[in-house]
Amino acid sequence: MYHSVRDAQAEGIRDPDGLCVRPGDFAAQMRFLRDTGYTTLTMRQVADVLAGSADCPTKPIALTFDDGERDFYEVAFPVLRSLGFVATAFVPAATIGDVKHMTREELRALARQGIEIGSHSFEHRPLSHMSRARQERQIRESRLALQVLTGQPVVSFSYPGGYYDGATLRLLRHYGFRTAVTVTPGWYQAPGDPYELCRVRVLATHDLATFARRVGAPPAAVGPSAKRAPRLARHGQGRSPDGPAGPAPGRPLTRADT
Repeated sequence: MYHSVRDAQAEGIRDPDGLCVRPGDFAAQMRFLRDTGYTTLTMRQVADVLAGSADCPTKPIALTFDDGERDFYEVAFPVLRSLGFVATAFVPAATIGDVKHMTREELRALARQGIEIGSHSFEHRPLSHMSRARQERQIRESRLALQVLTGQPVVSFSYPGGYYDGATLRLLRHYGFRTAVTVTPGWYQAPGDPYELCRVRVLATHDLATFARRVGAPPAAVGPSAKRAPRLARHGQGRSPDGPAGPAPGRPLTRADT
């Protein structure tokens, strides 16, 4: 799970949560995935795998980018394209074209070149803090706006801030979404639970050995200094690269969870 690919320190940007991964680090991480045999999937492809309608590659990885910031188009996408990688960009529809976020033309270009555009709600607000009617507007209008913009089905969702509840899950099913990703840390994805998928966060503080360990690569892949990779975290049990596997499915997340 990525948010921004930019050098916050060089640009004088406050980044207390470490969400801005430096461009050089990001390029090294992507080359590592290529050199160690990973196959990238969009979330639409992940849905096909979970549904049993597509085969799963030997070493699959789904790269997701939240918030729709412009540096995805300007910095991250050229790296992905050079390596033949695909990814999913989760976009809050109301932010399209503002000073920080991608334009309509940039999103159309990404969609034409294999990047899936998913919904990050309409206004990037915590859904579980809203009434069902307000949640429905956030989900319905974001899906419609992105589908009209890209000309492609919008079937993947990312919960803003990780906040959702039972009403959110029912609305996503109603509007035809096939998967939704949380901020709950972990690798294991239960086939019968496509609306509460775990992710692994990538931060500015992660060196290449840490990145490799978090995606589950063996220590030998990055040299003798890397520590033993943690065991696969099962949904709702064990430990993941971020610690405990997270809260019980379905309850609203708090900021402490993210």
